[in-house]
Amino acid sequence: MIKYVIDNLEATMKKRLLIMALSLAIMNVASSNTCTALADMDSNSATITYVTESNNENVSISEYMKNVYTVTQCPELDETVYNIFKTYENNKNSSSRVYVYSGTYENCVKLMNYFNINYGYTYDIHLTLIKQSNSYGLCFENTLNADVNISNYLNEVKKAQTIAASLKGTSQDETIANIINWVKINAKYFYTDHNVDEQTGVSHYYGIYSGNEVLCKGYAMAVYQLCAMNGIKASVIDIVSNKGLNHTANTVVYSDKERFVDTMRKDSVSDTLWEGFRYFY
Repeated sequence: MIKYVIDNLEATMKKRLLIMALSLAIMNVASSNTCTALADMDSNSATITYVTESNNENVSISEYMKNVYTVTQCPELDETVYNIFKTYENNKNSSSRVYVYSGTYENCVKLMNYFNINYGYTYDIHLTLIKQSNSYGLCFENTLNADVNISNYLNEVKKAQTIAASLKGTSQDETIANIINWVKINAKYFYTDHNVDEQTGVSHYYGIYSGNEVLCKGYAMAVYQLCAMNGIKASVIDIVSNKGLNHTANTVVYSDKERFVDTMRKDSVSDTLWEGFRYFY
């Protein structure tokens, strides 16, 4: 278990500050408790002619993911997520960008966060924010090696499902406690003493179920995913300390009340944000 105490961050977190800043650069609008359906956000989803190929030989992510979560942070966006997966599947082996949405910066970031965090299991199936002429868009940079990427993605999902089932307790509170304990014991933190580029930083959100080293957002994503698979309402939140250190944690409905959860702290559960932290916007 990685021992990590927020109150004593200053010495060790200086090394991580650049990584955290880079990692949050493309997700600088908090994935907060506010859920806005795309119908209320933008009506100009990208209309693009795609090159399509048969996907009969593969398990469909768009169909499989519909039954993975018992509850989600924003059900109004889930159908859009499934359609994004379908677009990926229908545009396999393209070396060009595959656009899936177009709109304002704020709305693109909301959708990107929802997809990349709540449905994030591997870096290879990951949305990117792109500046367009008069708006912004979301795309996959390419869909090369799609069959392998789909297989790897579903393998991670299935590992998470197995873990989630093993953590189910006799009550919701027991299940949450089991999830927190599992993450504390099994998560490996990504330590580095050298500067990394943005892509490297973001890639360390993923792979916790395979034992990969992850950043704090990877911890929070696992809590969300394991909770959602067990029917427990949760969300991922970005917070920042008074010293300017970016961090990621969760809100979870625990003992019939929404509480803050941070599996990188000794005092993992709190009724309020921990002293010295505020929401990151």
